[in-house]
Amino acid sequence: MIRRLFLRSILLLVVFITLYYYANNNNYILSIKSYLQDSFENFAVLKQIDVSGNNLLSEQFILKLTDLKIGQKLYLISVRDIRERLLKLDEIKDVSINVNYSGTIKIIIFERKPFAIWWNKKAPWLIDDEGNKILKIKDVEVYKDLIIIFGQNFDNKLKKFL
Repeated sequence: MIRRLFLRSILLLVVFITLYYYANNNNYILSIKSYLQDSFENFAVLKQIDVSGNNLLSEQFILKLTDLKIGQKLYLISVRDIRERLLKLDEIKDVSINVNYSGTIKIIIFERKPFAIWWNKKAPWLIDDEGNKILKIKDVEVYKDLIIIFGQNFDNKLKKFL
């Protein structure tokens, strides 16, 4: 019992002497402080954004819409808000966003697949196999292999038709 108390006292004395020594040694304390600050500042910071699955939309357009910035704190990024913004686009059917806390965000775009060209009296539109308008096209020659559907006020009946 006395021996155990003696060993505890010695251990406590060694700990206090060590702490006193390091507290008086400013270089050591400053290096610990600097290391901790650097580690915390670089923790969960956005370093890379990967966008895949996009053919109709450019990567720059998607990045601008997401409003993500390199160096931004990952815990301040709302994946739900980014997903909702992207799903508002007619070209996008679904989107998957994965956040890796080592600093990477992966955005996987599932675009609507062009099925036909619907040509109303105003302009030609790409539509998917469910009858959803994807985008207004300028150059029909690019999509010359697709079916062409003519008609006006057809957009309400298009989904039933297909």
